[in-house]
Amino acid sequence: MKYDKPLLAALIGAIAIIPHEAISLTAKYLGWTSMSVFEMNSKLFDQYGSWIVGVLTTLLTSAVVGFIFYEVLRIIGVDYIILKGIAASMTSWLIFEAILQMVRGTSGEPVSGHFIHAFGAAVAGLVIGYMFERFLISPVPENHPE
Repeated sequence: MKYDKPLLAALIGAIAIIPHEAISLTAKYLGWTSMSVFEMNSKLFDQYGSWIVGVLTTLLTSAVVGFIFYEVLRIIGVDYIILKGIAASMTSWLIFEAILQMVRGTSGEPVSGHFIHAFGAAVAGLVIGYMFERFLISPVPENHPE
């Protein structure tokens, strides 16, 4: 079966953010953080943070992160891809936090919220690394000489 690997990488990136949202939404309802990752992402465009706008912006930005991660993997290799996925996801979350603080002056999150979102980004990176390994990286057959 032939498929477009960069498009699949972007789709995996968009899917991988869903566990991050589940973690941050659960933490929001428990009172550990003031907003979910979708609401935080929408604060780039809206002062108060809208969940609906956040769905669109977060899926788009995470798809871009998935595509960039795929292109970077072509350069640096696919060894330890799950650890690289975690590092890429946490780095992209950190860059987004820095951009949000530059645009809004503050992220509006308590300290516990930063830990929750960092953990959610690590889980999203774990998911993206596993899904890349499972669906994008072709295993080398045992009888194939390297």
